[in-house]
Amino acid sequence: MKVELKVLRKKKEYMELVKSRLDSTLMVSVIKDVLFLIKNTKKHTEIVQILDPFIDIVYVTFKKEYSSVCFIYNSLNSKQKVIKLYMNLFYGVIG
Repeated sequence: MKVELKVLRKKKEYMELVKSRLDSTLMVSVIKDVLFLIKNTKKHTEIVQILDPFIDIVYVTFKKEYSSVCFIYNSLNSKQKVIKLYMNLFYGVIG
């Protein structure tokens, strides 16, 4: 669950970078602008892998994907918190 959450957190974070710059401009120019600002090559490669599928799509499709990623991320994050709370409670009773 942690690995899945980590991947979704990065995808959500990078999509937020693009979403914050979108108005009426093209997706291609916004994504290229975001990539231009990243100097770290490892992070740049990560962002390219995540954002590359969104270059040729319209804003509506991007927005749907972003909403989906946010929902899945929040769901997994909530499950992880519940499991953590349950385990802390369990160890507290036994302890």
